[in-house]
Amino acid sequence: MAFASSRTAALLSVLLLACAEPSSSYDPGPGPVQDPGGSGGAASFGGGRAGMEAPSSPEASLPIDSSIPTDAAIDAATDAELNDPLLVQTVGGLLQGKLEDSTRLFLSVPYAAPPLGPLRFAPPKPPLPWTGIRDAMTNGPMCPQVNAAGPSSEDCLTLNIYTPESAHRAPVMVFIHGGGFATGDSSYPAQYLSHAGDAVVVLIQYRVGALGHLVHPALDAELGDPSGNLSMRDQQRALEWVRDNIEAFGGDATNVTLFGQSAGGVYICLHLVASGSDSLAHRFIMQSGSCAPGPNAAWSREEVIASSEMIASQVCPAATDILTCLRDAPVSAFVPANALEALTVQWRPYIDGTLISDRPLELMRAPDFHAPPMLLGYNRDDYAFFQKHGFPIAASLFELDVLIALMYPEHAAQLSAQYMPRTDAEANAAWMRLRTDEFFRCPAQRQARATAQSRSTYVYSFDVQPAVHALELDYVFGWPSGGISENWPQAPFPTLATVVHAAQTYWTSFARTGDPNSGGLLTWPRYELNEQALMRLADPLSVSAGADSDSCAIWETIWPD
Repeated sequence: MAFASSRTAALLSVLLLACAEPSSSYDPGPGPVQDPGGSGGAASFGGGRAGMEAPSSPEASLPIDSSIPTDAAIDAATDAELNDPLLVQTVGGLLQGKLEDSTRLFLSVPYAAPPLGPLRFAPPKPPLPWTGIRDAMTNGPMCPQVNAAGPSSEDCLTLNIYTPESAHRAPVMVFIHGGGFATGDSSYPAQYLSHAGDAVVVLIQYRVGALGHLVHPALDAELGDPSGNLSMRDQQRALEWVRDNIEAFGGDATNVTLFGQSAGGVYICLHLVASGSDSLAHRFIMQSGSCAPGPNAAWSREEVIASSEMIASQVCPAATDILTCLRDAPVSAFVPANALEALTVQWRPYIDGTLISDRPLELMRAPDFHAPPMLLGYNRDDYAFFQKHGFPIAASLFELDVLIALMYPEHAAQLSAQYMPRTDAEANAAWMRLRTDEFFRCPAQRQARATAQSRSTYVYSFDVQPAVHALELDYVFGWPSGGISENWPQAPFPTLATVVHAAQTYWTSFARTGDPNSGGLLTWPRYELNEQALMRLADPLSVSAGADSDSCAIWETIWPD
């Protein structure tokens, strides 16, 4: 999406986006720079392929053979593995990885069968086994999406695995990328995090957009269950693969932490309550993404049906056999041609009654819910990221007043009373704070309160300048170059080595024990209702009480349970 060229263009974009919204609230929608439901993907700084490394050819891996390896082949592979740590035997076959410094990389590892033909719009199946050695040294294609930054293919259900050279029963950290539920991929370089925390880091690639969310009554009938939510089912299949194979990479299958950012954080939150996920992960980290009531919360079936019917009517307007038509259609029919077209239809996971049985916070508040350790938070100026990519800017008190009136007509008076500053110079900071509160800060705090009784919840605010959406990825993954800090359009910001160390230590300590605290760093208190402790990730580190919760009451009125 182009940068906003004027304040008038920004205000016009509000009208366009509001008209394109199929649900009752405004949401900027998917595009090359995604809405506040996700980051990563085609043009996001600090995530996926953009600015990090050149994509490799999807033909880099050897062809898959559907025959099952013989006992002799498995014995030979086992002998080879003993002599070469870059050869790893999995349930499906033998993988050839590569070594970068002291980290082993295994890239584009299939965790499911390619979702092609009759498997399009179907739950993922186990991967096909192969004979011989499969090349796992290069990135494969990303899943089909708008403005893909590299080769894409429906044959994209793969993992990237980073593991220390001498790993043995190391904690496992499984990352779910963001991208507004419509873009993103698994090509985040994770060797620095793996090395810093002596952890096995796994990145999941999953179906996005229509291919990962479409719902249809004919699919319901075929499955005998509600259709859709395939992105989450892909993630569960990946976690099953991790459970069955990760020990071969030096990981501990009984110590798995899910972590994700933006839309990935929303998915992590949903896995807390999703049927079947509780036995696959043991700790949960949500970065600028929550499934608490708000603009990023799971949809109702009616909302996802609206998007699905729009796509089905465009792709198969007169089909008598709708499933055959949907599965025979070219994949391009399900991918928006450009960012503007992407605004006309949006996607979310939805409450289907089986995988997600009820509203997530209601499930978390239930007496029989046993909350696992969780760490969650937001970036102080999350929404500024989207403003730098064409989303509305309030350059004056008048424009702020117009934006509030357009976006929140039923609550404009209350919001103006709470956020309206005194001068034009403060107008955009107030608008940015309002939107960050709605999308990120207040949902995170609401979720923390719902699980505070577990005494194993930790909350943070990432305050390093420019503190925009996804900036914390630079620090958690420890990228030495190419992230948001260096590419921020306003001005480059040097990455602070002290905060990189703190973020990686807190994250990996939490993955190892369920407690982020480790010797030498400021103690991170648990979040409890009477204190509401908030770790402020900056230089220096600090802890405050109250978790900045004073301005969130209005949002619980706008987004009730």
